[in-house]
Amino acid sequence: MAMVKLLLRLAVLHPVSLFISALEATKFDKCMHNPGFLFYVHESEVKCLHERIADSTYNVARSYCQDRNSKLATFKTDDERKVGGHLKSDHRWMFWIGLESENGEYVWVDDRKPVDIDLAFFDDDGTRDQTSNCGAFIAGLNATVVMPCNLQLPCLCEMK
Repeated sequence: MAMVKLLLRLAVLHPVSLFISALEATKFDKCMHNPGFLFYVHESEVKCLHERIADSTYNVARSYCQDRNSKLATFKTDDERKVGGHLKSDHRWMFWIGLESENGEYVWVDDRKPVDIDLAFFDDDGTRDQTSNCGAFIAGLNATVVMPCNLQLPCLCEMK
């Protein structure tokens, strides 16, 4: 009932943008009951995300998210990347996301489906690196890049 009141209050404040499905309402409720997770909306996309500020390797970041019953975030569509683009701050602009190499092909960690977006391959010195095999997201540019997995970056976890 409290969520219905909140949604009605938001609908009065934002009548055009607040038509969410039952699934999105459930996701919102689940998100709000998990400390550190925030609910992000951009047009038709909704995400429940947690930003880990501390830098870590890709594998440590993946374990961190799993320990919170979540996964590294995925940004598969333009609208999803726009959600991620809003996360840029003065100190954090690149994050580990759920993209990795499997048998020479880049796949999303949640469904193991091949990536169908353009990827940039760069080492930490700015050169192309053929050995990079972990995905990162550059907020502000809404770009997905592939980096060496041993780099130290913050990460984005997404509620399952």
